[in-house]
Amino acid sequence: MSSSQKITPLTALSTVACFLLLSFGVYLTPRDDQTVAVLASSYDKTSAAAIIAQADGLIEDSAFGGHIILARAQTPQFVRRLYAHGAVLVFNPRVLAGCKRSSR
Repeated sequence: MSSSQKITPLTALSTVACFLLLSFGVYLTPRDDQTVAVLASSYDKTSAAAIIAQADGLIEDSAFGGHIILARAQTPQFVRRLYAHGAVLVFNPRVLAGCKRSSR
């Protein structure tokens, strides 16, 4: 290998970081046929609920005091409709699994 083709530690680290980000992104990407977590543009609890209702979804649960609402729909393109009605972020709720407190 010539000196111009050597892999530097920074290049290797960047490659690994990109791979991890892409893998994590795939993990976070919601699908229409599963429960999704919805974050509204404002931190108003009714705002996320209104977005879900406009997108023909059903509320299943909430997290972080209602700021993030878990919802599901049986119709196709639910995630697209959530974004169209004003959701800032729609993601896979598995990310929240470690954040919820257990009720005792």
